[in-house]
Amino acid sequence: MRLSTLGAFFFRWRNALFPLVLIVLVELWPPGHVASRIELAILLAGLALATLGQALRILTVGWDYIERGGVHGRVAASRLVTHGMFARSRNPMYVGNLLIAGGFLLALGRLVPALAGIAFFLLAYRAIVASEEQFLASKFGADYASYMASVPRWLPRLRGLRAELRSRPLSLTAILVREFGTFSATVVTAVALLAWRLEPHDLLHNPWGVLDATLLGVIAGFYLTVRTLKKRRILWVPR
Repeated sequence: MRLSTLGAFFFRWRNALFPLVLIVLVELWPPGHVASRIELAILLAGLALATLGQALRILTVGWDYIERGGVHGRVAASRLVTHGMFARSRNPMYVGNLLIAGGFLLALGRLVPALAGIAFFLLAYRAIVASEEQFLASKFGADYASYMASVPRWLPRLRGLRAELRSRPLSLTAILVREFGTFSATVVTAVALLAWRLEPHDLLHNPWGVLDATLLGVIAGFYLTVRTLKKRRILWVPR
């Protein structure tokens, strides 16, 4: 099977398949309590990676955004985006996703699911990128070839990023509208991992349970509020 064909499959089913893979890994290798300083360091390192991935996604959607949803489950693009983070990496959103997924897999504290999960997501996103590159090359021709030659596929170039942020601030509205779902899921997952790995599982004798529930309630309120404002077109960003 060609890599681009596999990528088309992953692109179409990623919203269902990717969470399912994570759920299966957690079910087969459930995380345990942190029992040493090394395990605590690995947990925090994993959460730091996930935070970095979320920050990269926020930078990307706050400047300019590429149409990743596709049309009817297929890769689609009405324009070639080459500004913002897309001038520094051709796939900053996918790099962010890989950092989030890899960070949470590392934070589980289990070697086998971490290696298996990271390998799966690396393959999946590499295949998706191959499918997208094939589509974009056929649609935008020389413009996309020039873009490919001048911008790295993965790791963003960070030189001058601070100066660009000062001269062209991020759009808070764009971040809220485009990223509230992923941001909420990232925070909820991080809180759940911290609670599961650091706190007693007996909810009746867990003094941190109220704090966890309050934080999760705040995130749920944030998600529902932004979703409602978006649905009513009170918050929106022109395409």
